[in-house]
Amino acid sequence: MDKVSQIEAEIRQMAAVYARKCSALAKLQEAYCSKLNKLLEAKAARDRRSTAGTRERDDHH
Repeated sequence: MDKVSQIEAEIRQMAAVYARKCSALAKLQEAYCSKLNKLLEAKAARDRRSTAGTRERDDHH
C-alpha cells in the first residue's frame, strides 16, 4: 500500500469513529435534555403545590 492509500484508509477509519462518537454524543445530549426537562417540570409542580398550600393556610387566618 502506498503512502497516499494508507493515509486515505486512516482518514476513512477516523471518519467512521468520528461519526459513531457524534451519534453517541447526540443521543447523550437528547437524554440529558429530557432529564433536565423532567427536573424542571418536577420543580414547577413542587412549587405549585407549595404555593397552593401557602394560600390555603393564608385563607384560614
